[in-house]
Amino acid sequence: DEVLFDAYSDVSGKPQARNVRIVAPAVSIGEYTGTVKTIRLGSRAFIDCPNLKQDVYVPALQMGTIELGDEVHFDAFWTAFGRPQARGVTIIRQAYIGKYHGTIEHISQDQFGMHYAFIDCPDVRKIFGYNVFLYSDDMSQVGVGAGVGDVVSFDAFLNGQGKPQARCVTFVAPLPSIGQFTGMIVFVQQGKYAIIHCPDLGAANYRGDP
Repeated sequence: DEVLFDAYSDVSGKPQARNVRIVAPAVSIGEYTGTVKTIRLGSRAFIDCPNLKQDVYVPALQMGTIELGDEVHFDAFWTAFGRPQARGVTIIRQAYIGKYHGTIEHISQDQFGMHYAFIDCPDVRKIFGYNVFLYSDDMSQVGVGAGVGDVVSFDAFLNGQGKPQARCVTFVAPLPSIGQFTGMIVFVQQGKYAIIHCPDLGAANYRGDP
């Protein structure tokens, strides 16, 4: 956008703007549809748009009520950095399914070191034929100690592939403790996991919060 503004020097002597008014909006490159791929609440979002062949940035003021997986319509323009940005975002199809409970049945790691999991939820699987995918960003909501067998509550939505995915995940019933033990840390993958050797348990044991 081309803007008109009043300028003044701040306490450090650097120029700062106020009373900013749009003189000429950025030129539209067209109207498109896509799927909300990433959301940072109150901050920004990104739309997967195959026609533009790259993700489209959505600033906080344009996010409205969009949710992960929503199919949306928007007007796009190029930013000063040569990247597509969305405005006038409207929802075509909401992806939200509902709130469910399930059991974490599998945890793994992709080639980039990002963790992911699957939640066994019979109610969702009965409708959509799949267990519920849980990505790394959403796993952090239940803590690094989340483990296979933990019962969790979550909001489910359909992702861009039309498969169920979880967000807003919270513990309902962690696995029961089998006791307190002492051991020696024998390996640490910083920020991800560690291994404790515990003779009383007869093996090296996974620990999720190094």
